[in-house]
Order: sequence, then C-alpha cells, then structure tokens
Amino acid sequence: MLSVVGAAIIGLTLGLFGSGGSILTVPVLVYLLDRPSKIAVAESLAIVGMISLIVSVVQQLRGQIAWRYVVNFGLPAMPSAWLGAWLSQFVSDSGQLLTFAALVLSAAGLMFRINPEASADSPQAEQPVRTGMQPWVILQGVIVGIITGFVGVGGGFLIVPALTIFCKLPTRTAMGTSLVIIVLNSVVGLYKHLDNLREMNQNMDWQIVFLFAGVGLAGSFVGERINRWLDAKRLRQGFGVFLILIGLFVMVQEVPKLLGTTTESSLDNPIPIKTNLSQFRQLFS
Repeated sequence: MLSVVGAAIIGLTLGLFGSGGSILTVPVLVYLLDRPSKIAVAESLAIVGMISLIVSVVQQLRGQIAWRYVVNFGLPAMPSAWLGAWLSQFVSDSGQLLTFAALVLSAAGLMFRINPEASADSPQAEQPVRTGMQPWVILQGVIVGIITGFVGVGGGFLIVPALTIFCKLPTRTAMGTSLVIIVLNSVVGLYKHLDNLREMNQNMDWQIVFLFAGVGLAGSFVGERINRWLDAKRLRQGFGVFLILIGLFVMVQEVPKLLGTTTESSLDNPIPIKTNLSQFRQLFS
C-alpha cells in the first residue's frame, strides 16, 4: 500500500509541475519502503527514466521538444551522469543522502523563483530561441549530469530553468525537452550504478521499479489535468514548502548517523570507504 501511495505522489507531482516528481523518489524508497540508499538511487533512476521516456513521447506528439537543446544540453550531461554514479561509491549512505537533502532545499528555492506562467502563449515565447552551442547550457548539462548520477534524481527542476533562461524556450517546450535529457542521464547513471551494485553483490528490486513506474505514470497524467484548474504560482510555492520539510527531515535523520560513524552502510556487503578512497588516490598517483 505504501508503494502505491508513494508512486502516486511522485506521478502527481511530475504532472503538476513538469518536474520535481523524481526528487521525491529517493526519500520515498528509503524512508517509506526502507530501501538501502545505494539501491534506492539506482531504482530511482530506473523509475524516473521509464516515466520520462513515455511522457516524452507524448510531448513529442505535441511538438514540445526542442531537439537542438537535447543535443547541446544532453550530450555533455551523459558522461557527467556516469561520473556522478562512479563518485557515489566513495561516499557513505548518510553522506549521499545529506547531499540529496541539500539538493532538495535548493530545488525548494527554485520553486519560489520560477515563473510558472511562462508558456507558449506568454511574451517569453515571442523572444527568439537562441541557437548554437551555449557555454552556460553546456555547463548546466555537466552539473545536472553529475547530480543525476550521484543522487538519483532527474534534474528537471534545474534543466527547465536553464532552458527557459539561457535558451529562451517557452516553459512547456523546456519541460518536454528536459524529459528527453532526463531519460539519457538516467540510462547512463543507471548503467554505472548497476555495475556498482554488482561489486557489492546487491540487486535492484524490479517489482518495485515497475510498480512505481506504472503508478507514477498514471499519476503524472492525472496531475497534468489537475494543473489546468489550480493557481500555478501558489501551487509551486506550496510544493516549495513541502520540499523544505523533506530536506529538513532527511537532514534530521542522517546527520546523527554521519556524526556517529562515516563508514557504516545499510548494505549487507558495503564497499569500505577507506578502500574506496585508496583506489581513488591511486587513479591520480
């Protein structure tokens, strides 16, 4: 029952805001279903990738994907997602979740700054779409890729503002474009996380993944319809407050663990942190 409720909340959030649903996936898996954080991050990427793939097909049929920016933003993000997934194995569970909490609080701040009314019918849409390789877009792609791989979120809450501010895309087009970028990042990050889990003799629970993806997808279409009847600005601000509460909750849960020990892992066969750091230093020696 908790799985269905959690998946529905994630899907509704994705449909209501065009992003943000994936940022709830990790805490739902960790704190509602008691999944180990390393496994939860991998499962989150699989869930987010599946939902985003199907929704992006719908957005393409609506003509709301700018493929130029899928290339400019997505290609730099893909190797960065692999890098983020690789780096995650050198961090304890609590360290990874605290990084996630900081990201959630940053996302909450963006919810108070993004203009939700910028759409295809707004004055912003009348501005010319910038062409060519945008240095800031490439940098944002690299940053989002690392975040995606490291903590298992799609990064739509960062991609959408980047595409609207730096590329002058209408918000709805930016949302559709971000979904394709999320799919690319999720596939690359998931590939590396599966490799990490094999080294720890751990496996994802694909039943959970498919359940969350299916219920979350249905919830996303419901959320999209509800979005048309609600005040977008207040809705985003309310979600921002909700994210702040989630971020603080994760910090309250994980800070004592990190202060108590930084090498323990909730996995049965963790990779020792000291061994990882030694391997890390050997790469640059």
